[in-house]
Amino acid sequence: MYIIVLISALFNFEVVKVENMMPDSPEAMPMTLVSKKDKPISELPECHKGSQPDSKALILNNGSEYQEAKKDPIASKYVREYMKGKGFREVKFRWCLWLVDSTPEERKQSKFLRERIEAARVERSDEENPQDSWLFASIRQPDYDYLALPAMFSKKSGYFPAAFLNKDVIAADTLYVASDPDCFAFSVIETSMFTAWQDLAGGRLEGLRIFSASLVWNTFPLPPLTAEQKNLILEGGKKVLDARGSHPGSSLADLYDPESMPKDLKKAHKELDEVMDKVFSDRPFESEEDRQKVLLKAYEKATGEKGE
Repeated sequence: MYIIVLISALFNFEVVKVENMMPDSPEAMPMTLVSKKDKPISELPECHKGSQPDSKALILNNGSEYQEAKKDPIASKYVREYMKGKGFREVKFRWCLWLVDSTPEERKQSKFLRERIEAARVERSDEENPQDSWLFASIRQPDYDYLALPAMFSKKSGYFPAAFLNKDVIAADTLYVASDPDCFAFSVIETSMFTAWQDLAGGRLEGLRIFSASLVWNTFPLPPLTAEQKNLILEGGKKVLDARGSHPGSSLADLYDPESMPKDLKKAHKELDEVMDKVFSDRPFESEEDRQKVLLKAYEKATGEKGE
């Protein structure tokens, strides 16, 4: 079996040591070091965290705060849907004040904005630039519709709970975002191969998987693809999207509940898995561990990183 040892502080992984232990031998085989990467080693696009508010005053947490903001003719122009990783699978939107394009005059004229900005300034008074308190502390919002991935998600589902969000939905820093106009990245990560890599290289916290761009996404050892392989993967991913779309009103939590996952969605994922599995191996995989063994070999081949 594979024993994963996380080397570094939680949520700030640098290296994962994957130790291959023979079940009938107490001696460990050489370790494979999966090290943090700044960019993907495969065809996957770059992936990064969403924006960090660093102030509760810029978040509208309930309906009454939202209604109050919408009554203000100036503030209402800057109210945006806001998605955090925690509510992603249930599609639970909040709202925020996204004031990147606001003017000094507007911020002075609006009573609602003045009060919120002052509250944010007080919250951030110990920071270097509290005068920019109308802005999120870190601004990384895409200017395109994007693929969103939660930083933490349940281990119950066999697949990654990724989905597409409109560019007007502000992604919190508990979501990762990536440009994926042709659905290629979505198609790759919605496979059992990617889930096996997440379980191998990613973190764990009680019943949760912890996703990391630098240690999971960037290190996923997808081999170079032929045009035919890529087209088949894209077709499989679009079938998964179509199957999701055939159940309107269902959240990702509903769709990926192991006990009630729709048959058409299961079928679409199975077909996509068959395509992706063939990219890595000529024979079917019998378990996640089988997938992980092949993934580690692919990682070593792609990076030249060997065990100790």
